Amino acid sequence: MAVTLRGRLATSQFGAMEANSSREIEARNYLEKHRIMELLTYLTSALLFFRPAMFQMLDSSNKGSISFIQYKEALKTLGLCTADEVLKDDGHGITCEKFMYEVKKKTQEIWSAF
Repeated sequence: MAVTLRGRLATSQFGAMEANSSREIEARNYLEKHRIMELLTYLTSALLFFRPAMFQMLDSSNKGSISFIQYKEALKTLGLCTADEVLKDDGHGITCEKFMYEVKKKTQEIWSAF
C-alpha cells in the first residue's frame, strides 16, 4: 500500500510540475504574442524622455549635472541597479543626457533577458 501511495504522490507532483511548466510557457507565449516587454521598454523610455523629472529633482541647484552617488541611487530607485552592483565612477558629474542614455541602456539590458 505504501508503494501505491508513494506512486500516487509522485504522479501528483509530476502533474503539478507539468501544469506549472505549461502555464509558464503559456504566459511567455502571451507576452511574446502581444509584445508586452517591448511595450514596457517603450513606456519606460518614453517616460524618462518626456518627463526627466527625476533628474531635475536630483539636480536641485540646476547645475546641469548630478553626482555619481545621486546617479547610482536613482538607478536603484528605478530598479535598474542592485545595491551590490559595481558601477564605474569616472570622476565627472552625470549630465541629463548621459543619465537618460544610461537609464535607457540599462532598461533594454534588463528587458532583453525576457
